[in-house]
Amino acid sequence: MYASVRTGLVVVGVVLAVVGAGLTLSAFFQPGAPSLTQVNPLAAPNLQPGQPRTMVVWLQNTSSGTLELNWVSSATVNVSVYRATNCGFVNANARVIFCPDGAALVSWPSNSSGHWNTTGAIAFPLLLNLQNLGPTPVTVNAVFDEVWASTSPAVPTWIFLSTLAGGVACISLGAVAIFLGLFLRSGLYSRPPSGNGPDPDDLEFDPGDLDPDDDLSYEPPE
Repeated sequence: MYASVRTGLVVVGVVLAVVGAGLTLSAFFQPGAPSLTQVNPLAAPNLQPGQPRTMVVWLQNTSSGTLELNWVSSATVNVSVYRATNCGFVNANARVIFCPDGAALVSWPSNSSGHWNTTGAIAFPLLLNLQNLGPTPVTVNAVFDEVWASTSPAVPTWIFLSTLAGGVACISLGAVAIFLGLFLRSGLYSRPPSGNGPDPDDLEFDPGDLDPDDDLSYEPPE
């Protein structure tokens, strides 16, 4: 006897399997840790001729990130960026003084604008050194923009496990539904046809079938 295909079960099984596969894949392809950004704007609105100015840059220390600098001036100036080192204290207010550490990371001699970026390990503070070359005061504006990856996990572990378990469960249910739809025999749980039962004529009572010797009377017990 051949099994008849139950289309409804097969369709439901395929849908469950597809949903389960999607959930399982999404558990392993969650978005990575978000990128974080921090900005440090600096301004020198009245930079006098012959009076260099050094500005301290503070952002996030990171082992892997990108740092970008954009600056513009109202006239030509000398601009340089240095790593900083602690070079002492001012006794008047106990303020830490930072000095350039080594050669300049980048410099722009006699320019009115500039752009610079670096990628990798980034440590602060940095020093932005400005020097006015002209005879009149100038205004300099600079922006340091840093981007780095967050160290926190993209999604909690329980969310990953729940998504994975849901995907496996859907795939399992889908497989069972497809199997039953393809191989479950039709009429397995239906009532047998009336022709397989006893003939109703055989159940009729014929008084002639009784034995005359049978005692059908009822006597109550004494």
